[in-house]
Parts: sequence; structure tokens; C-alpha cells
Amino acid sequence: MSKAIEFTGLVKAVSEVTSGTTKDGKQWQKQTIVVEEDATERPSGFVIECFNKPDEVAKCQPGATVKVFVNHSVNLWNDKHYQKIDLWKCELVNAENTKNDLAF
Repeated sequence: MSKAIEFTGLVKAVSEVTSGTTKDGKQWQKQTIVVEEDATERPSGFVIECFNKPDEVAKCQPGATVKVFVNHSVNLWNDKHYQKIDLWKCELVNAENTKNDLAF
């Protein structure tokens, strides 16, 4: 079961790139970003996994305000539930605001 979610938040951290090769010989890379949601009552942080998304992760520099689009899923394995949050798109909020503030 998977659900698409979007939210705006502040990038707190971006991990180094981890990469490897599958049994089929395909290259893969993974990075993790931590985004703290813009919420007034109960701010919360999310650890988001990014597989083969170097262009999207490049937009997520620490300190940037971003709107992230993720898929959330929960899997059952050996009678334990595991959740996963995968990034599929990232937009810079700061860049959008700058474009909209032009006087002409």
C-alpha cells in the first residue's frame, strides 16, 4: 500500500551518496534527506530516501525551503511493520517566491 504526500519544509541534512551495482549489472545510488515540516503546532521531521534521483536531491541543500512530493508505504515482514518514504519530486520554494515578487 502506497500513498502520495506533499508538504513544505526546511532541509536539515543531506547524506553522502551511497552507490552500487545490482545483480543484473545496473548502477544505483541512494541519498537520504531530512526535512522538517513547516507546522506551527507540532513540527515534525521526515527522513526521506532518494533512489536514483541526483537532480532532485541537488535542489535539497541544507537550509533551503522546499516542497517535497513523496510516496509513503508500509510493508509487513516477519511480523514487523516497516515504513518507507521515497522522494519523487522536489521544488525550491525560495526560487518560486523570488520569481513571483518581480514588479513588472
